[in-house]
Amino acid sequence: MTGQLVKHLTSTSAVEREIAILAYRDAVPEEIFNELIKILAVSDETSDVRETAIEEVRRSGLPGGLPVLKRIVDDPSKTKRERELAFQSATDISVAPDADQAQVVLASGSGIAPHSRERGSVFATAVLKGIKGAAADADGNVSIRDLYAFVEDESLLYGIRPSFFGKNLEPEPLPLVSRKSFYDSILGVVVAVSDYPTLENLPGAASDAASFHDVITSSWKRTTPDVDVRLLTNGEATRGQVLEALRDVGESSQPGSLFIFYFSGHAQLDPFGDLILVTHDFDKTPHFGLRWSDINEVGTRARLRVVFLDAEHSTMAGLK
Repeated sequence: MTGQLVKHLTSTSAVEREIAILAYRDAVPEEIFNELIKILAVSDETSDVRETAIEEVRRSGLPGGLPVLKRIVDDPSKTKRERELAFQSATDISVAPDADQAQVVLASGSGIAPHSRERGSVFATAVLKGIKGAAADADGNVSIRDLYAFVEDESLLYGIRPSFFGKNLEPEPLPLVSRKSFYDSILGVVVAVSDYPTLENLPGAASDAASFHDVITSSWKRTTPDVDVRLLTNGEATRGQVLEALRDVGESSQPGSLFIFYFSGHAQLDPFGDLILVTHDFDKTPHFGLRWSDINEVGTRARLRVVFLDAEHSTMAGLK
């Protein structure tokens, strides 16, 4: 039976390879089937077969499947459909549905959005425009879903496709900005590095972050007395200072809080595919900066937790 599976999966017929994926899943040793499916998801010459294999990785939650899906998401040679399918599949198998907290990651995409001194990044410019009112409803509220739809439309004009990951957002639309009192407190940390000591500088990143900080704080101070959003840019944006601010603010979060984290700067992936946000002192710190897990463990008691990432590989954040 194993020999027949290998024969069909290596057939020159794409249709035969697709049928084999579905027909043999329970008929051969699981470890052999799993390894062959992971190879097909990445390397088959036909997109239809790759998509079928990606679906199978999602359906069965294959051991070792998450790194394979991450690789597909970050591979520009794969089709848009494959990358979206891999991203959703990775989210499905890696995110536990046991927490009631509403969580959102809004990311600029796999490649860093272009920064300029005059305009800032496309992603940040669209976010700012949206929360200032372009994405608002008739009552002046900006929900996270409406903001993402607006940012996506604006970014696509420049060939940039942002990513959105959301959990527990229904049935009530939770606002990022509101004209009425909605949360007990607004908490957050806004971080950006424009001037790296030895990496390519990112003109506009720090000013983007400062503008985001000002808009968020001024919007909520009209209705919510407890607003504590920290701003750390350039030399202040060290691993130690960011972690201290995250822990300090995060400890204040309550079930009625809105918690926001914003990062604009460089990012990279470690050999295991984990996202690392590159801080100003990256060359003097373990892991070259902040791991996604450092951020993901903060603010977990808040009613809504929103993360904005304007950096390379930022789509990887939603997979953890």
